[in-house]
Amino acid sequence: IEKILSNKERESKRKSIGTGKDNLTQVRESILYTNYDSNHNNYKIRNHLNEDVSSKVKNLDNYLVSILTQHELVSSDELLLFLDEEASSMEVDPSTLHPLSEHDLILLSCPVNQVTVRRFEEHIFHVRAGQFILWRFSTLDFDIGFSVEMNNEIKVPVTRYKSHEKIICGTLEAQQNAICKLKWDNSYAKLRTKQLSWVAKVVNPEEYHTAKLQAREVQREKKKFEDQRHALKRSTIFHSSLLSGVILNSSVVSEHENED
Repeated sequence: IEKILSNKERESKRKSIGTGKDNLTQVRESILYTNYDSNHNNYKIRNHLNEDVSSKVKNLDNYLVSILTQHELVSSDELLLFLDEEASSMEVDPSTLHPLSEHDLILLSCPVNQVTVRRFEEHIFHVRAGQFILWRFSTLDFDIGFSVEMNNEIKVPVTRYKSHEKIICGTLEAQQNAICKLKWDNSYAKLRTKQLSWVAKVVNPEEYHTAKLQAREVQREKKKFEDQRHALKRSTIFHSSLLSGVILNSSVVSEHENED
């Protein structure tokens, strides 16, 4: 458009339009308007661009309709992912993602500590009565032992966690003022060290319960999307079976008839 404006402006300098307007204004009007009436200053907006867009939209609609006549495409996982309201991209299936928990909401802003554990790794926190301590950790490639003590009393006994497969989270409420010790144990491994990533925080009851309520709301929203995703999948399979004449799932028809 700028190139056209530039060319039009150069042409207008060589011509005298005689309307009393500056050249650039005349150029813009020559592009945006047609049927100029000098007596009434009446402009009619040209609809060429709108017509082009409408034509493309119509062609796109026809293309999408033709896609919906192919039962293989209708029942494909790619189409379901494209239509999924929760999916932010086509690269990640949102059904495989775990909903946010209170640990995620509280520990989100905390820095993640990364250490190499040869035998033991310990960290101490001071916790007042009524407060909560939350922790989350994971390892690279191998499992690791973990335990929690409060005032030298074992609250979580030493347990080997497969933290290389799943992030481990936990919460403990202090019944009295206490010194809390988080301890990772790799003494059973004779050759391998463990790459540990961990984060922990002490919070007041108000912050913990607020985060818990928010997490429950997120989980309810997640459940709504899961129900929506399930209904959409059954609908597309049912539609695909009508197009192909083949019942892909014997339970689809009866379930679909029972839905409102």
